Amino acid sequence: IFIGIFIVFSIIFILNKDIYNKIAISTGLKSKPASNAEFSVHFIDVAQGDCSLIIIGDKIVLIDTGDAVYSQKVIYYIKAQNINTIDYVILSHPHADHIGGFINIAKAFKIKSVYMRDIPDKNVPEDVDYYNFIKVIKDKNINVCYPEFEEKLSVNNAELIFYTLPVDYDNLNNASIITKINYQNTSFLFTGDIEKKAEKDIIVKNIDLKADVLKVAHHGSNTSSSDEFLERVKPGYCVISCGVNNSFNHPTNNTISRLSKYTSDILRTDLLSDIVFEFDGNKLKYLFRKEWFICYQ
Repeated sequence: IFIGIFIVFSIIFILNKDIYNKIAISTGLKSKPASNAEFSVHFIDVAQGDCSLIIIGDKIVLIDTGDAVYSQKVIYYIKAQNINTIDYVILSHPHADHIGGFINIAKAFKIKSVYMRDIPDKNVPEDVDYYNFIKVIKDKNINVCYPEFEEKLSVNNAELIFYTLPVDYDNLNNASIITKINYQNTSFLFTGDIEKKAEKDIIVKNIDLKADVLKVAHHGSNTSSSDEFLERVKPGYCVISCGVNNSFNHPTNNTISRLSKYTSDILRTDLLSDIVFEFDGNKLKYLFRKEWFICYQ
């Protein structure tokens, strides 16, 4: 039976990858089963959006939720890790491809706290995703925190540092919360959709941005990942979350060229699907799910 199913899905994949992905997402076939790693970071494939699951012992952090259309896939993925409660949801900024999945995720899991920017009313998105997002937070009485610049949060043996810049809220990308996670001798930097202006603003703060793993800003857009910013981060690995054949042509060739000056490990969800980093106590290893296979590097 398994062989028959495998053959059917292989044929579907060859003939039409979009149909294959929709089936795989709806059935949860792309969910990586739980691991025994004490610390792991999962860049969940939500196409042209962001969603990262961080497991720190018995504590769970979710950074962004992807668009609403991928929320069922995210729910399957998180449940595959034997998770029922999410301790912290960090929402970088209120665009649909970062917060759209929150509503269904909040219905599927208990969420203890949400960290987000306090956006002035005149700048909040005028769309149903944002309206429903605010409504579910109120309906479920979820604790909301608005982190200040360099505010720190201890989560078991990890330290999260929030960098919230005073920005012109007319460009919500630059309002993104930048989150750095330090765990033992490894670090991750999550940049939301910040663009070059925000990158310059944080560079002048003269803070430690160096990170082993960089979640590349704005899906690899040419508006982000300036040479000056990358020189401060000096990433060992770069992860780009973007959709297959997306209409924005993300990531751009120029961005890839700039990233390549710092690392040859540029990992993309459009090519590899879900990307997972695990820390074994001494070093990082990553694995990815490309259709049916998990590949260790």
